[in-house]
Amino acid sequence: DRLIKELKLTPQEVMQKISRIISKMNELIDAYAEPQFKDKWKLSWDNESVAFGSALHGWGLTKGIAETQGVKFSDIIKAYEEGRGEEIKKTLPVHKALLDMVVRHVPDPIEAQKYRIDKIWKGEKEGEIYDALISCSADGPLIIGVNAVKVDPHAGIVVTGRIFSGTAYEGQQVYLLNARTTQRIQQTALYMGPYRLRTERIPAGNIAAFLGLDKAKSGETLVDESVKDLIKEGFEAIHYVTEPVVTVYVEPKRPQDLPKLIDELRKVTIQDPNLIMSHNTDTGETLLKGTGPLHIEISLYDIRKKGLEFEVGEPTVIYRESITKDGVEVLAKSPNKLNRLWVKVSRMDDTTLNLIKSGEIHERITIRDVARILHDKAGWDARKARNIWKIDQENFNLFINATVGVQRLDEVKETLKQGFMWAVKEGPLAGEPMMGLVVRLTNAMIHEDPAHRGPAQMVPSIRRAIYGSVLSADPVLLEPVYEIQITAPPELIGDIIGLISQKRGKVAGIEERGRIAVITGHIPVRETLGEFSNEMRSVTSGRAFWQTRFSHWAPLPKGIMENVIVEIRKRKGMKLEIPKAEEYMDKL
Repeated sequence: DRLIKELKLTPQEVMQKISRIISKMNELIDAYAEPQFKDKWKLSWDNESVAFGSALHGWGLTKGIAETQGVKFSDIIKAYEEGRGEEIKKTLPVHKALLDMVVRHVPDPIEAQKYRIDKIWKGEKEGEIYDALISCSADGPLIIGVNAVKVDPHAGIVVTGRIFSGTAYEGQQVYLLNARTTQRIQQTALYMGPYRLRTERIPAGNIAAFLGLDKAKSGETLVDESVKDLIKEGFEAIHYVTEPVVTVYVEPKRPQDLPKLIDELRKVTIQDPNLIMSHNTDTGETLLKGTGPLHIEISLYDIRKKGLEFEVGEPTVIYRESITKDGVEVLAKSPNKLNRLWVKVSRMDDTTLNLIKSGEIHERITIRDVARILHDKAGWDARKARNIWKIDQENFNLFINATVGVQRLDEVKETLKQGFMWAVKEGPLAGEPMMGLVVRLTNAMIHEDPAHRGPAQMVPSIRRAIYGSVLSADPVLLEPVYEIQITAPPELIGDIIGLISQKRGKVAGIEERGRIAVITGHIPVRETLGEFSNEMRSVTSGRAFWQTRFSHWAPLPKGIMENVIVEIRKRKGMKLEIPKAEEYMDKL
C-alpha cells in the first residue's frame, strides 16, 4: 500500500520493485539453503509461493486468486485512487491468500523434522530421544520448543510452543532447561485463529498453548521431568538482531498507581524480549529500555489504553563502557583492611566476544565444554579456560580465577562473583554497563575468620579493584549506532547525504532504481533523537521514508566523549568529576 499511496508508483514500477525483492530472496536461498532444497524453496509468482497485498488494509492475492477473480494490479491502484479500499478487502481477503500458500507450500511436521532437527537441536544426535525428535513421535518423551510468551488479561501468562516429541497433557510436570526449574502444565490448548480451544492431550507436530509455565521465556526448551537428567542442551537459543539502546523514565500521575504500572510494564517485557524494565526501590525511578523511541511509544500506548495515566521522560541513549588496552594489576583492600584482592583487566578478543553473544558458550553447559569451545575456536589455553568463574551473558564479560594456591578462596567465590556482576553492570566512567572485559583475579589474601570476609567486605573490594584496573586501561564510552536505509526520489540524494553527514553519520551505498533511490549508511542513535525526523521531512519535503535498526557499538569521538560522560553523571546524580585510577588503588 505504501508503494501505491506514498511513492505513487505505476503498475509496472510496482511489479519491477516486487520482482527485485523476489530475486534478492532467491539469491539468499541460493547462498544459504541446503543443496537438496535450493530449487524447491525458490519463490515464484507462477507457483503461488508469492502473494501481494497489504496487511494494514486487509487484502492479498496470489496468481491463482488473481486469475479466479479476474483482477490485475492496475485494478487495485485504480481502487485506491477512487477510495474503494473496503471493496478490495472484501473481494481479496488477505487470510485467503496466506492460507492457500500455507496449505500448498509449508511441509507437514513429520516430513520437516527429518531435516530440521539437526539444525536446531543442540543436544545429543543419537539415541531414543533423538530418534523421537526425528520421527515426530507422539510416543516419545515430551520435548517442546517455546517460541512466544503472551499475557492474557484473563488467563495470565500463555506460553506457545511446538511439540517436537511426545504428548502434552494437563497436569504434566515439565522441566525448563534454561530456567532450571520444574513446573506443572495447568492447561493445554490448540489455536483456532486468535482463539484457544482447550484440549486435554496434544501430540507431537502441533503448535500448542500452555498455562501454568510462568517461568518460561521465548527460546526455552521444555522436557518431560523424567528425562531432564538425560538432556543437557535443548533447542538453539533465539538470537535477536537488535538491542535496547534507548531508555525513558515512566512515572504514574498518581503515586498509588505505581504498583499497577510496574505490573503492566513487566507484562509488556514478558511479551517483548527487546524491552527491559527496571525499578530502583531506593530512588523510586522506573525505566523502560527499547530499540528506539517508536518501539517504546507503541508498548506504552497499549498500557495507556487500559486507563493508566503516567508521565514519560525524554528518550535518552544507553551507552556502554569498555577499554582500549590492557589495564595494570590493581590491589584493593576490603573496608576492614583484613582482605586483599589483586585484579587485572584486559580486552576480550572478537572471537570470544562473538561466542558469548551468539550463546555458543554459556553457563548451562559444563566448564569443560566451555573450555573446549574456547580452545578450538578462540585459541584459549584449555587449562586457563577451565578457571572461568562467571560468564556475563548480558553485557559479554568474563571473570577468571587466575590465582595459584590461595587459601579459603572457594569460601568467598560466590561473593566475588556478585561483586564482579555489580562492577560490570555500572562502570566507573558514567555508571553504564561495561562490555568486552576479561577480568582476572590474579592473587588474594582472605582472612581466616568468616565474620571478617562476608559480602560487606568482599563485594566492594572486588569492585574497587576492577574499577582501578579499568581506569588504567584508557577506558572509552561506546555509543550505539543504527544502520539506516532511506528511500526517496533521486533528486533528493544530495540533501539526504548532507543531513546524514551533519549527524556524524556515514553513507555506505546509493542505489538508483528508476524513480527511487535507496541510500544506506550508519548514524549514531544519539543523533536520531529529537529533531531528526522533522529535519528529514524538511529537507525532503516529506517525500522520503526511512527505517533504522541497531548495527553496532562504536567509541564516542574524543571531542565529545568527556561532555557526554559529564552529562550522564549529572543526570544520574553522580559527582561530575571523572574518577582517576589512583582513587581505587591501595598500597601494601
